[in-house]
Amino acid sequence: MLGAACVQVAFNLGNAIGAYAGGLAVSGGYRYPSLAGVPFALIGFTLFLIFYKKYQATTFCCKIKFTLKSCRIIFLLILL
Repeated sequence: MLGAACVQVAFNLGNAIGAYAGGLAVSGGYRYPSLAGVPFALIGFTLFLIFYKKYQATTFCCKIKFTLKSCRIIFLLILL
């Protein structure tokens, strides 16, 4: 029960932080306020790589070996 509550809290906190960062970008008069989310995407992708390397998945769909080049390609596809 407590785990489900923590997931909900994390989701709501992420929404609040994203809205705050977007509001700062809009009120600051930036030309492209949507770029305020780029640091969050970079942090998320970095955490993904760290946790992937730490807890190497053993299921069939996760047996693909991620190299640095393939991670760059995946990240560029996410940004497009």
